[in-house]
Amino acid sequence: MAIPTVRTWGVSELLTSPKMNEISTALNFMLRVTAGNWPAWLVTASGTQSIPNATATALTFDLESVDNRNGHSTSSNTSRYTFQETGLYLLGGMVSFAGNTTGERAIALRYNNTLDIGGSSASSVGATDQGLSVLTVNPGTAGDYIELRAYQGSGGSLNSNNTFGNPRFFGFFIGSVT
Repeated sequence: MAIPTVRTWGVSELLTSPKMNEISTALNFMLRVTAGNWPAWLVTASGTQSIPNATATALTFDLESVDNRNGHSTSSNTSRYTFQETGLYLLGGMVSFAGNTTGERAIALRYNNTLDIGGSSASSVGATDQGLSVLTVNPGTAGDYIELRAYQGSGGSLNSNNTFGNPRFFGFFIGSVT
């Protein structure tokens, strides 16, 4: 099921059966997503994680707010979400880095440990903590996995932190791929 479009109503338009069906389709789409009928997850890390200098590091997540298809584990491969259904997904993540005056910070969504499918980066903003986020739409194949990775080039290890919220990683199914 594709994401339904929502019409813009004119002042003098009458409510007709086809127009009501448009509303019904949009509501059913939202209900299916929120009722857990489509894969969705939101996982977070409860504490800081050390990110080595100049090394892309898969972040681990030990708390699940949502994981309605059990694609994430809090005991093994805790950095991964394994797709349970083939389709198109909205994917995202957020990481906050401890303040440091040197180097670059970056995050990326990595598919099957082979391909970065979205990311963001920025130079250090000084001693102030710095947050980065990523959001993308990408197909996922059942059995494949995705991770949120962090990178920093400060010259030494640097921790993630919770200044802007603990690291979080999320996604949800938005439709079939044809």
